[in-house]
Amino acid sequence: MRNPLLSVVGPTATGKTQFSLDLATYFKENFHAFDIISADSRQVFKEMEVGTGADIPLGFEKEEHNPESVSRFANPYYTKDAVRIHGVAIEKPNQDWSVAQFRDFAQKIMTTSWQENSLPIIVGGTGLYHQHIFTQDHQIEVPPNESVRAHAERISLANLQRWVKDLDEAKFEAMNNSDRHNPRRLIRVIEIHLAANDSEQAKKMPSSKHAEPEKMSDELVQHLMIGLTDSIEHISERISKRIKERLGQGMLDEVQKLIANYDEVEWRGPAFTATGYKEVRSYLEDKLTYQQMQDLWLRREVQYAKRQHTWWKKQQGIEWFDISEKGWQKKAIKLIQDWLQ
Repeated sequence: MRNPLLSVVGPTATGKTQFSLDLATYFKENFHAFDIISADSRQVFKEMEVGTGADIPLGFEKEEHNPESVSRFANPYYTKDAVRIHGVAIEKPNQDWSVAQFRDFAQKIMTTSWQENSLPIIVGGTGLYHQHIFTQDHQIEVPPNESVRAHAERISLANLQRWVKDLDEAKFEAMNNSDRHNPRRLIRVIEIHLAANDSEQAKKMPSSKHAEPEKMSDELVQHLMIGLTDSIEHISERISKRIKERLGQGMLDEVQKLIANYDEVEWRGPAFTATGYKEVRSYLEDKLTYQQMQDLWLRREVQYAKRQHTWWKKQQGIEWFDISEKGWQKKAIKLIQDWLQ
């Protein structure tokens, strides 16, 4: 078959990573190795492994990049037998990690994987990462605008919304309610608009006629997307259990170290928007009781799961499996077997 790519998608707490590991065991005779690529916008950060749930299974060892080694991967990864896990704990929390960076990172791994007769599996719930894996949309190449971000830090949400409206009212009206109240989303709209209308910046951006070398095309890829889902009630129960486990695994110590190592400006960055961190920090600073912290963390995580659920259900071309139904794994494996043949 053409270059095979498997994606496992869906809301949080549906067992996507474990299912991918199970697939690697089941289809071990079909491929030289399996490259699991984490499509999670928060698990990519170092020093945040507990709170983001960057689960590295027992027995996996970290393989550091060494230009003199046989490894052709540019970033560290975790490996055991014929399975390699990429994109976990590779960037510091004060660094940027954009959709464009993920796309380029994933495409390099995919290319190497296919050259070795291995199967790349993209796993995670960050929808934009999956959506833009083969994109030619040059808007995601627009770099951060530091002056925009500095000004946005000093104004209210209402004024930030007004700024977007003044620049592009149609764009603001097309945004959903969640994005309209998300400062990071609003700032990104401003950055893209200003870049597109800045003559100097526009010169630096590839045009449709004189584009930079094209990214990987999905025409060369045999792509199967498996979606795992469940009821919000079941997901909420698993999230509640997971929060208690992470608190028992050292989440408080992890957040204390992050408070000590990163300043207030850095704490406003994308990494620290991961659910749990600001809630635990508020508890450590005596702004919330322990129970209030857990309740708020749970509420935010369930709200996120609901947004994921809504977003993913609108996407096309996904083969969905309800993990609460008996025998769903066998059906999914049969589908993959037929796809490989």
